[in-house]
Amino acid sequence: MRLTHVFHWNSWRWLALLLIGLVLAGAAPRTQAHGYIVRSIPEDRSVVGRAPNQVQVWFSEGLEPRFSTIAVYNQSGDRVDLGESGVDPRNSTRLIAALPGDLPQGAYLVRLRPVFTSDGHAVSDTLVFWVGEQVGNVEAGGASGAAVTGEVLWRVALNLALILLAGAYWTYALVLRPAWQNPRYALGNLPPRVMQRLSGLVWAGLGMALSVNLVALFQISTRLFEAPLQTVLRDNLWEIVLQGTNFGDVWQVRMGLLVFMLLIQVVAAQQARNRPGSTHVLWLVNGTLVLPLLATQSLISHAAGAPLWGVGGLAGGVWPSGGGGGLDWRGVGAGAGATPGACAAGRRRT
Repeated sequence: MRLTHVFHWNSWRWLALLLIGLVLAGAAPRTQAHGYIVRSIPEDRSVVGRAPNQVQVWFSEGLEPRFSTIAVYNQSGDRVDLGESGVDPRNSTRLIAALPGDLPQGAYLVRLRPVFTSDGHAVSDTLVFWVGEQVGNVEAGGASGAAVTGEVLWRVALNLALILLAGAYWTYALVLRPAWQNPRYALGNLPPRVMQRLSGLVWAGLGMALSVNLVALFQISTRLFEAPLQTVLRDNLWEIVLQGTNFGDVWQVRMGLLVFMLLIQVVAAQQARNRPGSTHVLWLVNGTLVLPLLATQSLISHAAGAPLWGVGGLAGGVWPSGGGGGLDWRGVGAGAGATPGACAAGRRRT
């Protein structure tokens, strides 16, 4: 059996795993693109006989206490709540605003800006209720949580970078080295041309992931503080996001993993000449660290609410592994001088 046939068989095996993963992901319950209002007291567009002592709004998921706000205004635009408003300390899914007991009859607007802990996304919404009787034509704006272009771009770019890393490391560990494993080549038991291409993918993935991760922090900070980037950098507002939000906690874990993987890759590159045998172990370590990296991306998205939140990321990483990670492995096999011994090794493993 030729070595290219071994790769072809491995490609079909990993493609089958990918399809299984996609089927499981499709079976998972669909989640909302963002959190949403579950209920409110008073209800939106309701008429109450007497003024309530507070306004309460429940959401489908937890809120960031530092950035989520609620305020109540009369139909003249004057704020009427007592200032004791925000996320309920006993229930992070509820916003509350205390009201005076002598509110006159009329229309009242409840302006909300919840920031969800799952992904740091902020939504603006307005509810309305009447005390006494419904008079006037007061309209409350609906939820404004449209996707921000900058946020969409960095999320897509970060996903691509992590999938690139997973594809490169898993292609090496699960497809190429088991099939090839030629003792003639000390560095990873693979021809130098193959290792160079894999290394290029790894360096590109690490560089892209590190830079995009920094962009993500600054973009979320400008969004939460509703301030331009210059203000965020000048006043170090990003530090508050980093230390006081769920997004910041996950961001620090991801950045720590990326920096650690970068250091391991640097060591592997330095040892390539003197101790090429250590490359295999170091690449296996980084290939394992890709798993928690993919998990951090899921933890700051609404996919975290689904039981199979990791399937999508794992399937995405399997695809580059099985499909070759964008490399023409058949061409490489022919051009790298695949020896009869390497082909025999492939036959023994099939």
